[in-house]
Amino acid sequence: MKLEFGYGEGVQEVDIPDRNLLAVLESNPMNHERKGAEAVSYGLENPIARRNSGI
Repeated sequence: MKLEFGYGEGVQEVDIPDRNLLAVLESNPMNHERKGAEAVSYGLENPIARRNSGI
């Protein structure tokens, strides 16, 4: 099976024999609502593990 991996600004292709390949994992599609500076600003203002310290 031929697989392609993003590498730098290009793509690397590898050919793996089927007998050596158990499975191929793929990520779930994601909808990105914010991009660039807006995404960074939002992430800094709304961290995932944010705790309410009561201060």
